[in-house]
Amino acid sequence: MVDLNDLALGDSSSLAIHDENRNGRLDTMLGIPREGFRLLA
Repeated sequence: MVDLNDLALGDSSSLAIHDENRNGRLDTMLGIPREGFRLLA
């Protein structure tokens, strides 16, 4: 869990990755993610 309560609006973005096969990275094929992810900007 990450606490972002003190972060001002407009100062950040975040990326969450669901490492479905637990290899420690976001797997891609031809630059397209093969695992779940979420980008909040």
